[in-house]
Amino acid sequence: MLSFDPNRNVVCDFAARPGIPVKVETVRTDNRNFFEIWKMHTMRRIFKTAATIAIIGAAAVALPAANIETRPLTIFFTGLVEGTFGACGCKVGPNGGLARRAGYTASYRSRSRAAVIQVDLGDFFKPLGPHSSEINQLMERGLRQLPVQVLNLAPGDLFRWKDLAEHGIGETQVISTNLVPTKQGIKAPPKHAIVTIAAQELGIEHDLRIGFLGVSDPARVKPNSGFKGLDPRVAVSEAKKEITGQFDFLVLLADIPRNLGKLSKDSVLYRIALDNPEIYAILTTEKRYMLHTPEQVNNAIVLSSVERGRHLGQLTLSLARDGSVEAAEPQFIDMKEGTPEDPELHQAQIELEARLPR
Repeated sequence: MLSFDPNRNVVCDFAARPGIPVKVETVRTDNRNFFEIWKMHTMRRIFKTAATIAIIGAAAVALPAANIETRPLTIFFTGLVEGTFGACGCKVGPNGGLARRAGYTASYRSRSRAAVIQVDLGDFFKPLGPHSSEINQLMERGLRQLPVQVLNLAPGDLFRWKDLAEHGIGETQVISTNLVPTKQGIKAPPKHAIVTIAAQELGIEHDLRIGFLGVSDPARVKPNSGFKGLDPRVAVSEAKKEITGQFDFLVLLADIPRNLGKLSKDSVLYRIALDNPEIYAILTTEKRYMLHTPEQVNNAIVLSSVERGRHLGQLTLSLARDGSVEAAEPQFIDMKEGTPEDPELHQAQIELEARLPR
């Protein structure tokens, strides 16, 4: 489990390894009365051997003598966007929107040394209803333009699956590890995706292969969807076996909102983290407008998104020369007014808003 000491250090006290301090720094957003952003510096370096995974403090480890500076990897994530293509019509805000996300990530790429991967945790599309077809055309354009490399197919997205399976969405890999068809003629979505980043892009010794798995709450799958949900814990275990040897570490995209407070030991997410030390990040959806404190369970940092894309999740992983993860720094970026906007997507949003009834 994770426990907090009086100095706000997080200590990993699993019996298999010594306690390693994890520095947690509290940073507030501009909306000081509502949100706290938690910044977790895991100060760890993960070494894999044939039999064990040992975690030791990064500060105590000297990097290889090769005088080459590595570059970090940043994973941007959203979940439960539900077709919110522009700024939400919220009393607190308004914030969010495809144009701001595209503008911010483009700006980040230009000023940062980091390699970037963008993902979505599920329920990305506008549910069936008035004008959903028009809105989802723009949502697909956003996936292509950002681009989003991996999208978890969640129960709210299943009505789009047939078209996605037939035509694809640019370089976006649509996956589901635990949703399977129940009707003939429905193609099963891939259970996993591998994203490879070239060694020279990161300044490391070999190409970095990140495996992505995607799970959803089986209870949310509607009987008329043509799908059923398998036990996420079992599905993750089976899918991992299929790609053993093809990844350096795993990231789990989960459309499974977590409980308030610390992650329950009985929760499926906690158990998946304990079962699978290869998972270094579990990214979950959140229906409520709130941020959870980042937690570390086994080797995984557990983070929750903010609904409707109102904040953009940002997880930056610092790497050693051998490609092992030395530190993880999560942030949540308020997609507020003044955020850089992609001009093409911004214009598309204006034109679509003008066609929709107010």
